[in-house]
Amino acid sequence: MPRMKWLVLAALLLANLAAAAGIRVPPLFTPAQVAASGLTEAQAEQLALLAARHDGFKLGKHGMFIEKNAAPVEGVYSFTLQYDSTQALATQVLGWYLVSRSTGNVIEGHKCTRFDFAGLRKIQTGISQRTGKQIGDESGLLDRLC
Repeated sequence: MPRMKWLVLAALLLANLAAAAGIRVPPLFTPAQVAASGLTEAQAEQLALLAARHDGFKLGKHGMFIEKNAAPVEGVYSFTLQYDSTQALATQVLGWYLVSRSTGNVIEGHKCTRFDFAGLRKIQTGISQRTGKQIGDESGLLDRLC
């Protein structure tokens, strides 16, 4: 087999192994790590994963992955939680998580619902202290997204 075919085959194998391993969730950031300008993409992704875990998804499951998408409105990060099974013909989108850059407000885009649970509220309070923005300041965010 020519060398190029081996390289392509190896690249595909590595990509499949990476997706197969599931999502490795890093430790949650601290409010002190949040800039006054708001969350980084990586911090927003951590909040999306926190919400997905709260939704009951097993993030470490073989084939699970999260992907950043184009944000529907400015100031929001967009992520989809997906599951890729060798038995299915297509990748299944399990959840669409929209995260506010300035407050950490997390919305499930398919259901048009805002997440509100103790672990998330705690980090959101710290984010608000760093950015000076409150979730109440985003009262129209849900309307603009849904």
